Amino acid sequence: MNIKQMKELEDLKERLEEKQRIHATLYQEKVVPLLKTYEDDLYNMLKSYFEENEFNVSESKLSFEARYKNLIYEVESNNKTIVISRDGDKGPLLEVVVTYKSSAGGSKSYTAKNEYEKQRESLKHRIELEDYGIEILNNPKVYYQVRDGSKFDHAKDIVDILFGE
Repeated sequence: MNIKQMKELEDLKERLEEKQRIHATLYQEKVVPLLKTYEDDLYNMLKSYFEENEFNVSESKLSFEARYKNLIYEVESNNKTIVISRDGDKGPLLEVVVTYKSSAGGSKSYTAKNEYEKQRESLKHRIELEDYGIEILNNPKVYYQVRDGSKFDHAKDIVDILFGE
């Protein structure tokens, strides 16, 4: 590898690091607050649903229990996951993860003839992936996902599938 090629690789590495910094900043500024909002929306909608249906709701820090006579539900909210359980059932009734469309990863096969070309193609590919991720993070698409892979845009959709409304 000659000096010009080594310098080009260093420049590409620097561009990649800058893209990664931008990506991380956008995630913290745009995605994290939105994920929390979605999590809070579902938690509060479930709580309101039970209250509207005459359940006694007792709340602790990150969970609540909804009780109507011997019918008891528990809702726990923790780190972008909401777990809904019913007393007497084995395991959760429903587990909902608040997530977002993230950048597509993936590997790429390289047709490079030498080490320089292989590194250059790899760095350019990683920069393209970061650019795609940055584009997504500028307008993040947040949704609810349940264990079977089903995705929902609104908290009400979860309440509807849970209680057949």
